[in-house]
Amino acid sequence: MNLVPPNPPNLLDSRHSMSSVQLPANAETEAVTWGSFNHSGGRLILPESGVCMTIPEGAVKKGHEAELYLGVWRDDTNRPKTVSDTQPEEAPCWQKLVTLGQETINTQVYAQLDPNQCHVMTEHMQWYTLIGEAVPGGRPEFSIRVYVVEDTHDALEGVMQEERKFGGRLLDKPKQIPFQDGGHNLCLTIEELTPGWRSKLAANYQEIPFQHIWSGNQNNLHCSFSLELVEGSSPNVSCKIQVYQKAILSNRQVLNIQNNFNKEKLPSCSTPSSTLKGRTSTVTTNSSSGFSSMLTLDPHGNNFRLPPHIRQKLCLLLDQPNARGNDWRMLAQALTVDRYVQYFATKSSPTEHILNLWEARHREESAVTDLMNIFRVMGRMDAAAVMEKDIGAWL
Repeated sequence: MNLVPPNPPNLLDSRHSMSSVQLPANAETEAVTWGSFNHSGGRLILPESGVCMTIPEGAVKKGHEAELYLGVWRDDTNRPKTVSDTQPEEAPCWQKLVTLGQETINTQVYAQLDPNQCHVMTEHMQWYTLIGEAVPGGRPEFSIRVYVVEDTHDALEGVMQEERKFGGRLLDKPKQIPFQDGGHNLCLTIEELTPGWRSKLAANYQEIPFQHIWSGNQNNLHCSFSLELVEGSSPNVSCKIQVYQKAILSNRQVLNIQNNFNKEKLPSCSTPSSTLKGRTSTVTTNSSSGFSSMLTLDPHGNNFRLPPHIRQKLCLLLDQPNARGNDWRMLAQALTVDRYVQYFATKSSPTEHILNLWEARHREESAVTDLMNIFRVMGRMDAAAVMEKDIGAWL
């Protein structure tokens, strides 16, 4: 839930280091940063507080400049008060903007809750606060990612390192499957799901195209199953995921998924030795159901991962909905920002807003390559080609 006060507090001219930006009188200078921005946009970062603000390109009109500040206010007087804490003569100083899961077409902000960060997209500069509260009858969610990687220790370690950044955990030991030449896709089916849980996909079935695996030029190739508890009180979930190459059922493998949210016992991580002929891949599963208590923000990192001309081309390709559905809607799903996809649908360029959020969420070095691989998995080779064509010049 995000709250915003109707009016900012009284402002006081700041000291020598700022000429025209005004800060609240009770601002702690060590928890404030500021800067001047033009049409190109940029970022303000408070690495010690784990807070940053991304100003996308075009947020400031061409030919104009805007002086902006970002601050964390620790004064208890600014904390939202409940109705019983408010004196009769006082009006509440905060207004509720949105409750997660209760967005409407008129909601002015988009809130993305990740395992270790919360992102708020807004077109209005104001004070914002995040409030967590118990939701009676709320639905726990569980995300399972199934990776298909080369059968080497290094490939598996790469997956493990990437997942640790987001609180991912190994749910079953890596298993080996022979992947044969011939053009047949890899199929994944979720079965025997715990009663009360359901898959958020329309079908409990996914495919990874043959060429995406056989080409061997994509690291961390994976697909995701998102599960939600719809009835019952037990948050524990178990299921099986059948993995097989289409028309070659004899090479089938089964992943056994069991997760107890109260007792987290992790299986050992070891790569089976290569004993099968032909191209061999290891399948491993991870889940992002944990929370990290520490954030790492790089104050010296590049402002944006994608240059303007690449973003413009991607928007032209993906904004227009198509019959296959592999447009901006699938991109939102692949980036797991489709919880309230209607927010993007109301924008003149849904892809632009999705990429703005991607820029803020994904600051890792592999972000651009990962995005390119997502386009390939979506079947949008044209979008991947746009990035690949110029990758040498700006990556």
